[in-house]
Amino acid sequence: HGWATWNRLRASGTPRVQILLGKVLPIAILGLCQMAVVFGLGDAAYGLRIKGSAVGVVVVASVLVLTVIAMGLAITVVVRTMQQLNAVANIVPVALGALGGALMPLVTLPAWVHRVAPATPQYWAMRGFDQVILDGAGLRAVVLPSIVLLSFAVAFSIVAVLGLRATERRLAFA
Repeated sequence: HGWATWNRLRASGTPRVQILLGKVLPIAILGLCQMAVVFGLGDAAYGLRIKGSAVGVVVVASVLVLTVIAMGLAITVVVRTMQQLNAVANIVPVALGALGGALMPLVTLPAWVHRVAPATPQYWAMRGFDQVILDGAGLRAVVLPSIVLLSFAVAFSIVAVLGLRATERRLAFA
């Protein structure tokens, strides 16, 4: 929207779904590549071994990437300026990561964080990764974390779609 490419793409007659897929798919592929690099470097540099289901790691990583993309879209339609986007996009993931146990183990954090943590996507991603990587659990162990992450993705997507429609209405009357 900021560069007015959305209006030009919509004027081309290309269906909205195709436009969104064209914008989101490369980001999803990049996110999955980043996950592969993180786990590859973890193995090469630190001897990270997955004790449980490698497929479980792929499932959690894939759902996490989807959730992050949906969160990014939701943030994009909620903020009004590029400066707000930069601030929110830098602060929110770090804050949620700290609250969700992605930056340090939850056991080292105050009790109030333990109560807040399940309200963050990072908590559920870490829970899924921990169970298959550290605890040696199978694919079944990532079902609940994956469902919760998908729920976050759906909620963020709803915010994004509603915000996108509101933005289109505002632009149509501008």
